[in-house]
Amino acid sequence: MLLIYQKHPSNQQVEIPSREVWNQDPDALVSHGLVWFTDGSKTLEGTGAGVRGVRPRVELSFPLGKHASVFQAEVFAISACVSENLKRGYSNQHIQICTDSQAALHALKSPRITSQVVLECTNSLAALGQKNKVRLVWVPGHSGVAGNEEADVLARKGSSDTLTGPEPAIGLPYSYPLGSIDNWTREKCQEDWSRGIGLRQARLLIKGPGAAATRSLVNLNRASISIITGLLTGHGRLNKHLSTIGLSPDSRCRLCGTSDEDSIHVLCHCPRVIVNRHRLFGAGYLAPEDIREVPVDRVLAFARSTEFYRKIKSPRIHSVGLQNVIKLVFGTVSVGIPYFNTDRNTSKKQRIVNIAENR
Repeated sequence: MLLIYQKHPSNQQVEIPSREVWNQDPDALVSHGLVWFTDGSKTLEGTGAGVRGVRPRVELSFPLGKHASVFQAEVFAISACVSENLKRGYSNQHIQICTDSQAALHALKSPRITSQVVLECTNSLAALGQKNKVRLVWVPGHSGVAGNEEADVLARKGSSDTLTGPEPAIGLPYSYPLGSIDNWTREKCQEDWSRGIGLRQARLLIKGPGAAATRSLVNLNRASISIITGLLTGHGRLNKHLSTIGLSPDSRCRLCGTSDEDSIHVLCHCPRVIVNRHRLFGAGYLAPEDIREVPVDRVLAFARSTEFYRKIKSPRIHSVGLQNVIKLVFGTVSVGIPYFNTDRNTSKKQRIVNIAENR
């Protein structure tokens, strides 16, 4: 990654006036000298940069291909404007370049440079500032400032035009490979979800991989994640699943006794939790597809409000409850089950609970 520390020339000034100042008298901020407006745009078609000269009257539009970021386009537009001024050979002029990108202005006035396009723009500004006084000014975007609106139109034109030459036009931004990895990961997750074998209850209750559900889950503690994962996948501590794996003699619902106690019964149909369901989901009975639209925290709140999950404090396996099962299978053989302590005040090194010896 590029990392350069550079001192900016004293004849280069960066100003970020408030939006109120622009609204009061926009002409006063750029009342003298040469006035330019620049803008960058990124659409589904591509990325572009636009330069609008008010004094002198100039219109420039640049296609930047599909890979450039908005930030790169904004900085490139300023750099293109500076290059146009250098080409015209100005001397002893007050040159004012207006942009609606505060990110670009902060990058150009920072002594720490991590972008090639910023470095090139900074060097061009230094060259222009040797014979002129250069002022970079922030302008609020889409606020009716004529020059800014015209620069935006030119930038959008550039984004829709075809780039002449190979991609990338101005180098790949640091965010591009990270975004590509994220997109690939999402596509693979969706592909695995679509082609996965089984997952009957999970497919009925979960819409599929999604950023919102992921953010909700990673903010939960392990006990809550254990509950919500088991409930939505059908592998929780409900009688139907426990009966399937041989840990419960009865698969019927412990509250109503009318049906198998599985996730769909608990979330959608059990009459004994109809009040909880109505209070948290807005309806007494639901279809499994309705649960897909319910936020994760709401489903968790419902589970904890019922007798099915009210007493669960930790995802840790209860040694006393499992001891009889292990003795039944292994006789008196000592079997160690590893777990991680959830107490934040103690160390998180792995501990062994010897269930057969009832410790």
